[in-house]
Amino acid sequence: MTPPSSRFYSQDGPPLTRKSDDVLHLHGETIPTPYRWLRDLQSQETQDFIHKQEQYYQRSIASHVRNKEETADFLSRVTEIPVKGIPVQVGDKYLFYYKGAKDKTHKLIMADTPDGTGRVLVDPAVETDDPTAMLQSVRISPDGKHIACRITTGGEWEAPVRVMNVETCAYLDDHIPKSGTVWWDKDGKGFSYNLLATEGPERIIIQHHNLGDDTAADQTVYYDPRHPERAGSFSHDLFRGTWR
Repeated sequence: MTPPSSRFYSQDGPPLTRKSDDVLHLHGETIPTPYRWLRDLQSQETQDFIHKQEQYYQRSIASHVRNKEETADFLSRVTEIPVKGIPVQVGDKYLFYYKGAKDKTHKLIMADTPDGTGRVLVDPAVETDDPTAMLQSVRISPDGKHIACRITTGGEWEAPVRVMNVETCAYLDDHIPKSGTVWWDKDGKGFSYNLLATEGPERIIIQHHNLGDDTAADQTVYYDPRHPERAGSFSHDLFRGTWR
């Protein structure tokens, strides 16, 4: 592929970002997406842009940072601190996120008390052997018996969904190969999930899964190929106790 024209970039300041004429059709609206081309990380143009960004960054810190070792040590000390999320009560237990001083991402912890250290339920780095893997979309069933979660790598949107029994801390056989978000049924016996359609990256499908069933039997709840700009979802009103 031919490298992009040099007119897209500044020779002295930070790289200028090319604006394209791309648009996204969503909910009946036409939305300009001039930087959409940057999503293609494999393209020569994107790679060239990233390389120029890195070059500019290195030039900037070389001219402003007097002591790189001192700065690196300071950044390590202020970033390598434990971080604990807000505990959520599930039955007689508490779940919360925790990131240790040397961890790159959060783990899911279960404890007997809000202030307890507890035990690790899900450690994305251990499960994937990737220290940058992230725990996403942890959803607790309304009956408090199960949690559904995704572990993403490389910044991807879709990832497999696993379901864990909170009492035994063991994964069930239920395994959704790819999904973006999960919505539990009110009775906790199943959930709906969304995923991208195979024929278009902007088309969303919502399917439903019953715990214990083969995922091949999952039913499609929403899919409208005639209107790819439309996307469905569910939400739970905690005050009214209703779903929509």
